[in-house]
Order: sequence, then structure tokens, then C-alpha cells
Amino acid sequence: MSQVIHHIRPSGRLDTEAGPRLEAELLALIQSGARRFLFDCSDLTYMGSAGLRVVVIVAKAVKAVHGRIVFCGVNPQIRSVFEVTGFTAFLDIVADRADGLRRL
Repeated sequence: MSQVIHHIRPSGRLDTEAGPRLEAELLALIQSGARRFLFDCSDLTYMGSAGLRVVVIVAKAVKAVHGRIVFCGVNPQIRSVFEVTGFTAFLDIVADRADGLRRL
């Protein structure tokens, strides 16, 4: 298992334009052996349904290979989206990057 932590820090909007590209990049990393991800949401201003799709697909793919993904820096708006959709029940969400690195 890879001991490298892959830092993912999307910025701006994670929507139908950016979502598919990020999904493809992350799935390629997983296929190449990546197992640990720190998904830093500090620079995200919006997450639409396409962004939520990326989160679900990547989280499932990481789990399938016995990896780990931790989300940090989630602003109140995106946290609200995660809560309303029930994502907080299965996502590992911590306050900041330092907490995320400790968790991984």
C-alpha cells in the first residue's frame, strides 16, 4: 500500500465543468496505486451535484482498495450541502489540514 498522502485542493467551483476532470484524475491516481488522500476544501466556494458525484465515486473507489480519504477545510456552505445530503454520515471530515494529516 502506498504511504504517500495525495493532497487534493480544488478551488472555485466543483461543478459540471470541473467535476469530471477531477474525477478522472483521482480515479487514475487510485488505479496507479494511490491509497491515501487529503481532500482540502479550503479554496472551494461552491459544490454542485457534479461535485457531490465526484466525492461519492472517489470515496467508494478509495474504500474499495482499502485506502483512506479525509476531507478538511470544509466551509459552512459546503458542510451544509454535505449535511443535507447525508454525506457527513460516511465522510471523514476534520477541521483543517493538520488534523487531516494526523488522521491519515
